[in-house]
This record gives sequence, C-alpha cells and structure tokens, in this order.
Amino acid sequence: MILFALVLIAAGVTGAAGLVLGGNTDPVTLVVFGHTLPQTPVLEVFASGAGAMLFVVLGVATMRAAVTRRLDRRAEAHDLEDEQEESLRRLRLEKEQLQRELDLAAPAPGRPRTYAASYERGPGSLVADLRDD
Repeated sequence: MILFALVLIAAGVTGAAGLVLGGNTDPVTLVVFGHTLPQTPVLEVFASGAGAMLFVVLGVATMRAAVTRRLDRRAEAHDLEDEQEESLRRLRLEKEQLQRELDLAAPAPGRPRTYAASYERGPGSLVADLRDD
C-alpha cells in the first residue's frame, strides 16, 4: 500500500512538473513525456494541474492509511502481550498461594500425608476399594 502511495505521489509530482515546464501563455504548447499538445488552452492546463494535485493528495492519504493501519496492528500486538503478561503474573501468584497453602497443610516429618479429597471419592476409586477390604 505504501508502494502504491509512492507511485501516486510520483505521478502527481511528475505531472505537475511537466505542466509547469510547459509554459504560461494563453494558448500553450505542452510537451509531456515526449508527447506534444499544441495550442492547449489555459483551462486545460489548470485542470491537468488539479488532476496532478489530486494524485498527490490520494497518494498521501493512502500512505497515511497504511501507516495508521501498521501502527494499529503494532498497538494491538502490544496490548495482547500486556494481557498475556498479566495472565502469567496472575497464574504465578495463584501458584505461589497454592504452594503456601500446601506447605501449611504439610504433615510433620515421619507422618504419612493424607488428602481429604481422596476420601471423598465415590465408588470405583482406589481409595474406596481399599476401605472395603
């Protein structure tokens, strides 16, 4: 898109330069890109200049749109990185909290560790099978 914008700007500038070098008298003879336009009225020269300027404006607008889009994508990527870092930070804090709770629930040395959740399992679990024997 930026390349297209540069081509439009170059076409506009080249066209305007060709028109300026063509002359300023009432009926002018224009030579643009090797083509001669004899006895061209000033109104046509003005219209050609306005058209060349339109190309320049369109080129600048296209370049601006391309740069804006690129900056928006970069900002979105940055926001996603920030969200990911925040999510990782929350997960680390949760892990640390769970580790502290686990350390507080740790039994004294030499005593086997029991888990309350394992006794709550239903029929068919290994714990339930062992209790039935």
